[in-house]
Amino acid sequence: MDSLRRTLLVVDDEEDICDMLSDCAKNDGYNVRVAKDGNEALTILRTERIDAVLTDLMMPNMNGSELILRTRTLGRSTPFVLVSGVNDDAAVIGAFRSGACDFLAKPFSTETLRSIVSRVLDIGARLHTVESMLETLAEENTDLADQVDKIRRQQQQINRLLAISAR
Repeated sequence: MDSLRRTLLVVDDEEDICDMLSDCAKNDGYNVRVAKDGNEALTILRTERIDAVLTDLMMPNMNGSELILRTRTLGRSTPFVLVSGVNDDAAVIGAFRSGACDFLAKPFSTETLRSIVSRVLDIGARLHTVESMLETLAEENTDLADQVDKIRRQQQQINRLLAISAR
């Protein structure tokens, strides 16, 4: 899987943090989209292929955990990393309960950031590959189309249940 095809969405209300996070990912050859808040991020997630999201935990209007929950209710299983200056057990547990793949506590090293971003983008790219394979199967075999639709509906139900259970 070519890194140039992978897209990371960076979400933070602080422009300098967004710039630093996106510059690091761009230097590693990834496509990067930036959103200044959760609402803008949801718009991007609805309309574009995003392999992973790196989002601040504490933002006005919609925090990172809520962004994850709202993304899940859209039926998306996009992997998330929550970034926060709050590094206590409750914040970490809350991040994982909301469905985050990882938690990145500030301050962090560039190497730690690069490792986490690479891993979650790989997960997201693999999820997209599976989705494409299911789509191809459904197109090639009408008998399997119903089964593929059933799998997709079940995945959406699982995402919704995960979102509800995290609240």
